[in-house]
Amino acid sequence: MPESSTTYKCNWCGDDTDLSSGLVVGGDVYCDRCVDGVNEHELLRDKDLVRAMVEGSRASHYKRIAQLLKQDPQNPFWAFALRPGRDPINPRVEKLAAEWLRLNVNNANLHFINMFSDSHSPAILGQLFKWMQSGGLSSRRMPRMIDDFVRSVARYHEPIRPHVIEFVREWLKTNSEDEYAGRAYGVVFSTTRLNSDIRKAKVWYSRHKDNEHAWEVIAALLEISYWDSTVPDQYAIDEARTLLQQEEQRTRRMRLIAGLVSVCPDEQSIFWAKEVCERLGQTWILLRLLQCAPDPSIHLLRSRWIDGSARRLKRRCCMQYLRLIQPTHVHEPTHNCGQSGIRTINCIRKSNQLCEAGSKLAMHSPAGRRTLIWISAGYPNILSEKNEPKAILAPMTGT
Repeated sequence: MPESSTTYKCNWCGDDTDLSSGLVVGGDVYCDRCVDGVNEHELLRDKDLVRAMVEGSRASHYKRIAQLLKQDPQNPFWAFALRPGRDPINPRVEKLAAEWLRLNVNNANLHFINMFSDSHSPAILGQLFKWMQSGGLSSRRMPRMIDDFVRSVARYHEPIRPHVIEFVREWLKTNSEDEYAGRAYGVVFSTTRLNSDIRKAKVWYSRHKDNEHAWEVIAALLEISYWDSTVPDQYAIDEARTLLQQEEQRTRRMRLIAGLVSVCPDEQSIFWAKEVCERLGQTWILLRLLQCAPDPSIHLLRSRWIDGSARRLKRRCCMQYLRLIQPTHVHEPTHNCGQSGIRTINCIRKSNQLCEAGSKLAMHSPAGRRTLIWISAGYPNILSEKNEPKAILAPMTGT
């Protein structure tokens, strides 16, 4: 990031400028004279420049973009320029994004609206719900957004959650033949956990098994058994096995495979999960294998993930390996590593081979390296003096 006290060359005109009289776009600096001179047609082709102008400190830049938005609110460009993303959203971007949705509340042909369905902003989610109740009712883009939208509302905008759930229930009454109806049924009972919603979803599934997304009802039934640690629905298990018999369907129904191996880790479901991991490198399914069937998946983990692909392992996979090392208490940081809190996890002792695999895999991830260093005080034989994994790990002793 350029320093405010340093003078830079404008990337367009070459004149000297500093950040008090210029604008940073990506890694480049532009002087205010050049930015102000950009005509609206050029401006509406450069989302990075628009984003920088909105997020910047100059009120004149923000007002100019807000005026352009009011002049042409239906331009698809705004969906990309104002997309909220998953990081903490800039208040100015959030305000303009909500205004864009308000101006298009009756627009059934709003392009790229689905990019806002997983927003973390209550203001954006609230305006998006108003669009779904108005222009969205006749939009073909709305049904595919329901799943992400309901999950985001349940997490980030709880006050409107009951209204959203009721809206989806009413929509399903008149749109039971929609290709995304199965996904909508699944997200409703996954959110409410009500037996009445589960019964309705099962009845719908029994009559619409040929629907393209009907299988998502079964996947959701398995998922709630996994997350709630409840006895899995035998009907869902049997249907999942039937649906996954066709090999060409398995790569399209990974969520169904993950749900099945999570609640019923038998030989067949483990084979399907390993198959998907081998073909597509799905880390989240690998994590389910580690949690529910660690021993049968070790060969896959050592042969597939240690050689090069291990860099893609996320922190949770690294931690799951280390949980299998020794029966003791290991402190694992929560989402904000080491800063938000510590929760205690129990580790289960496994083979020396697994210890070696886990430490090698962890070393390919910065988070995994930190994890190994954190626990090295209790397990000096995991790391060498240079914080590198030893070639062969000695068997762990003690309790």
